[in-house]
Amino acid sequence: MKFAKPVALNSNTHRSLRFRPEGGFRFAADLHAAPLGASEFFVAAREYAIVFVRGAAEEAMPVVVLGLKKDENLFVSEDGHWNARYLPLSIRSYPFASIEAKDSARMQVVIDEAYPGFGDTEGTALFAEGGEPATELQNTLRVLQAQRHDIVQTRRLGAELSGLGLLTERSAQLQVAGGEQFKLDGFCLVDEAKLNALADADLLRLARQGDLALITAHLMSINNLGLLTPKVKPPADPIEKPRPTLKKKAAVHAKA
Repeated sequence: MKFAKPVALNSNTHRSLRFRPEGGFRFAADLHAAPLGASEFFVAAREYAIVFVRGAAEEAMPVVVLGLKKDENLFVSEDGHWNARYLPLSIRSYPFASIEAKDSARMQVVIDEAYPGFGDTEGTALFAEGGEPATELQNTLRVLQAQRHDIVQTRRLGAELSGLGLLTERSAQLQVAGGEQFKLDGFCLVDEAKLNALADADLLRLARQGDLALITAHLMSINNLGLLTPKVKPPADPIEKPRPTLKKKAAVHAKA
């Protein structure tokens, strides 16, 4: 998720901070892809295309495709509703997230201070008077802790697929009603030919780790790219311009 103003949550600085969930998902309206955890593959694969993208450190991480172009989320309606049965955890946990603290392996909670549901007067308190997490924050911490564990497993999956040379960069050309075409690129898929050519020992390891099942869900989900095209709104009918009048050229007669 994009955080407009990420700030580390602190029991002293934010002792009086309150949280009021804002209805709707307009905050994700310009999100064309969202991170996905390994534990979410099976349910997410029913509705989204799961692909892998490489970050700055060439780390391969899975995401769900939400739009056909940058800053477009086809799953968020104009009134802010999420038009799918499953909501990825990375979006569900916003405006909270977790990162690893620089000085230790403990979890550091980050909030997006720009979120309009944060304030000092309305909503549920995040901290008790003594500075310990209140019930609302305790529930959030449990979700973030589970997410953190899932991220570790997801990174291991990406590293495994990369190490075996199974990820291949791909692109897709999609056409929507009206003939407009969109090209998706910059993503990777598991190469089935390379997967089938793996040594038996590697295939056995993938199966025992549960990775083969995740790979299957990933490959089956690619067909969901085609479900994005009906979500694209056709362009407004252009104003019909008057057709240019063609003037007839005068006939040229050859002189005798």
